[in-house]
Amino acid sequence: MALPAQAQTPEGKSVPYSARTRESRSAVERTASTRCISQATNALGDYSGPQAARENAAGAFFMACVLKQMPQDWPLARDMQEQAARMAVAARAADPNIDICLLTACKAEPGSQEATK
Repeated sequence: MALPAQAQTPEGKSVPYSARTRESRSAVERTASTRCISQATNALGDYSGPQAARENAAGAFFMACVLKQMPQDWPLARDMQEQAARMAVAARAADPNIDICLLTACKAEPGSQEATK
């Protein structure tokens, strides 16, 4: 899936977050959040481990997914990385055998609704 026209240069390259309009920044964040909620729901649909692991894995997956979808210069990236790491550690503590992909969104891909199926 290509980025919206306002988020690409004429050559089709991604526009840095800082160079986007306020509306474009909000749109890219909403799109990433919506996409990642769906992907996290799909990824954890069959997980049958402890509830504490599920809750923390869902948060870690969501945040890792959003990070993969946002431009490199997204100002919230560092905070989200730190929070995702804390949630991944908590999930792993509750279930040491939890699949790493549920903690890092390794199956999530930008623009893909089906990436985790």
